[in-house]
Amino acid sequence: AMEGLLPASPPSLFSMAMGSILSHVSMGGEHLAQIGALSCLPHAAAAELLRALCERLAKSLPACENLPPVCLLRLFYGTRIERLSFRGASDDWLSEIAGSLALPDLRALHLVEHARCTPYGACQLALSLRNLSVLRICHCKTLGSAGLLELTRLTGLRSLGLPECEIVLSPQHGAAIAGFSALSELDLSGNTLQRGALDELCALQSLSTLRLWRCDLSDESAATLMTAAQLAVLDLGWSSITCEGFQCIVLGFPWLTSLSLARCRLQSGDAAACVPLLAALSAAVR
Repeated sequence: AMEGLLPASPPSLFSMAMGSILSHVSMGGEHLAQIGALSCLPHAAAAELLRALCERLAKSLPACENLPPVCLLRLFYGTRIERLSFRGASDDWLSEIAGSLALPDLRALHLVEHARCTPYGACQLALSLRNLSVLRICHCKTLGSAGLLELTRLTGLRSLGLPECEIVLSPQHGAAIAGFSALSELDLSGNTLQRGALDELCALQSLSTLRLWRCDLSDESAATLMTAAQLAVLDLGWSSITCEGFQCIVLGFPWLTSLSLARCRLQSGDAAACVPLLAALSAAVR
C-alpha cells in the first residue's frame, strides 16, 4: 500500500545532461552548435540522441522535411562523414551540403525513399561533392534526363544507381555515362532507354555490374549487350526477353556469375534448351 507513496527514482546525470542538450539545441542553442561538439559521445548514445532531437524538431517544426539538417549531422559527427543515407532529400538539403563544403569527406551518398531533387540540386551535388565514389538516388521523379547530365560531372564515381527516376536515356546520355572511366556498377532500372543508348553503355569497359530491370528490353537488346562481354552481374528482369535473347546472354558473357531474368517472356523448358550451350561454354572456359 506504501508503494504509491514512494518517491520516483531521480533521473541519472546522463539523462539530465541529454535532456538539457535537447532543450538547448531545439530552442536555439547556437553556443552548443560548434562543429563536432558532440562527436565525443559513444556512437549508440549519439544515434539515440540524434533520433530524439529529430523527433522533437519534427513536432515543433512540422513543415521541416529535411531531417536531420546538415548542421545537426556536423554537430554530432563533425565534417568527417564518409557514408550517408538520407530519406526524401530535396534541393534545399543538397544546397545545404554544397554550402561551404559542409561534408568534404563524403564518399558514399544514398538518397532513398522518394527523393525530390531537380537538375538544380543535382548540379549543386556534382559541384560540391567531387570525392564521391558511390551515389544512389531512388524513385526521384523530379531528376529526369537533365539531372543525369548534371551528375556526369562526378567523373570519379565507381557506382551509380538511379532506379525509377523517370529518365529517358538517349544515345547522348549513354555517351555521357560512358565518360565515367572508373564506373564498375550501374543501375538504371525502371527508366526508358531509347534506341542506341544501350550501345553507348556497352562501350564502358570498366563496367562489371549492370542492372536494367523494367527497362522494356528485347532480344535485340540482349544481342547488343553481347559487346559488353566483361560483365559479371546482369539484371534484365521484367523485360520482353525470350529464349532467343537468353541464348545470346549465355553465349556472350563468359564471366557472368549472376543473372536475373525475372518476369521475362521465357517459356517452360527454355532454360533446358540452353543447357548444351552452357556445357559448351564451360568447356571453352576451361
